[in-house]
Amino acid sequence: MGAWGAAGQPETPAGALELLVDPRAGDDGGDDDDITTPFASISAAVAAAIATRVPGQAAHIVLRGGTHFVTETIQLTSAHSRITVRNYDGEEAVISGGVNLTQPWKPSLRCTGCFEMNLSKQNIQQVYGLRRDGVREIRARYPNFDPEMDSTIDGQRHFHSPRDGWIAGHYNKTNAWIPLKTKWIPNTTSTLNGIPGWPPKHAATTFVIRDSDWPGVEWPMNITTNSTVDPDSWTGEGEWGEYWLGAGGTCVDRDPPVGYWCATAAPRHISTPNHPSGIQPFGSELPNAGPEGYKNATGAVIHAWRPGHWYTNIFEVGGVSPPLPGGWGSSFMFSRGGTQGGEGVTGDAASEGPYGSAGWYIENVLEELDMVRLCGHLRLVPSMCSHFALMLLFFCRRVESGSMMNVTRP
Repeated sequence: MGAWGAAGQPETPAGALELLVDPRAGDDGGDDDDITTPFASISAAVAAAIATRVPGQAAHIVLRGGTHFVTETIQLTSAHSRITVRNYDGEEAVISGGVNLTQPWKPSLRCTGCFEMNLSKQNIQQVYGLRRDGVREIRARYPNFDPEMDSTIDGQRHFHSPRDGWIAGHYNKTNAWIPLKTKWIPNTTSTLNGIPGWPPKHAATTFVIRDSDWPGVEWPMNITTNSTVDPDSWTGEGEWGEYWLGAGGTCVDRDPPVGYWCATAAPRHISTPNHPSGIQPFGSELPNAGPEGYKNATGAVIHAWRPGHWYTNIFEVGGVSPPLPGGWGSSFMFSRGGTQGGEGVTGDAASEGPYGSAGWYIENVLEELDMVRLCGHLRLVPSMCSHFALMLLFFCRRVESGSMMNVTRP
């Protein structure tokens, strides 16, 4: 999403063609040769400029204030040279690749104070994100946090850090370290990323390429400093020395399933791409789930730091097991995800410690629909209902002088 503000803009030069685009009052269905009335879309105005201007003539497509929704890519080639797209002087024009939600809100029976919107009439099957008045909105999650900005939530100030907004080990009020209790489930027979059973049974195939494979090509096998050969512990990544590639194995769910990190014995001694199959939190780590667990956590999304905080993995929950004795909560089994980083994490206690993660959070769960941020921000996430009717729910609370709307998956 981009916006042009109210700063002064140059007028359309003399002799140039000018076409207006008005997202509120424009019309793309009129006479193709009529360029005196505003168009409704940028793409229609671009097409009209090409069809109408004389060879070599400049054209200005001027956007009136408001949000201009672009439903498909506008292809610009050399034929579009000397076409300028700008805002109308003194007005703010926003270009968005999103879809305007036009259906009415109706009271919902799914939760107290909730409303819902049926998006099937707009043929919207998935919602990847939401912005309201230019502000990114947040799916219901625990712990409460704004992933985009430092913020105040329910009177508590939050800052971006490896722990704030994450279920993670922390220091208590007496400065004693409280470790994370979450357990990761390394191996299952369930399907993850379309692969039945994880990890895959077949090991990766390793290819090692060196200078002798490319005779006549300048291929340094060592790096030297003042004629002294440097240690070659990092060889294999392509700049010098042997070039290592792995194919398949635990990279089988990557696209393509090939890379340096996929080679099981690469000289850098990295861990190959991998991921756990599920997660088992301790009950107190998800207080809103209650002793029986969430009513429906299928479709929830879990974000997890890799130990060492090199990157985060994202998983979608495909199945849930009931809470276990001893205070353990429900087990969340993953259906897809875990392909965000190069090196692997499995949750194996022997190699990664008993808990295998540096912190995580869960989102897209109805019971976590409780986050409050000041003054009128809308929180939305999608839910796929029967007959592909996509519903959006929101929860309304009074916050100071404004209202808070929050939306989650039923």
